[in-house]
Amino acid sequence: MLDAIHQDLSNYNRDDGAVVGDLMNGGNTASDINTWITDLEAFENDAATLQANPAPACGGGGQLAVAAADWKSAATAYLSAAQTLSNSPDMNGMTAANPSMTAGNNALSNAQTALDQAVSASGDLIPNVIQGTGTGT
Repeated sequence: MLDAIHQDLSNYNRDDGAVVGDLMNGGNTASDINTWITDLEAFENDAATLQANPAPACGGGGQLAVAAADWKSAATAYLSAAQTLSNSPDMNGMTAANPSMTAGNNALSNAQTALDQAVSASGDLIPNVIQGTGTGT
């Protein structure tokens, strides 16, 4: 499941960049926003799944569940921003979406803190899972 979260975060970065590029330079904004929304819905679902099924507490599962809750909050906030932009795909929409983006960024930062604590509790097994090179706990 951590591999899915890692992919979701990669998709978020790609999609966010595409939408911002469209808004700044022109492009297929509606299509990129729809892709962003679809990917954010997957991120939200993956985070909820991880939150419901964390690793054992001895493997950093408690902190991983906290990180998953924060990832879910980030996905929800970013999804709100994307939907705002979908309704107004221009710089005014970007301004209106800014509070949701800020909330998402804050939740993502909190998730990173919780993940760092989970990594420590796991004996450094979790980063390998996120990179797709480990076996998990």
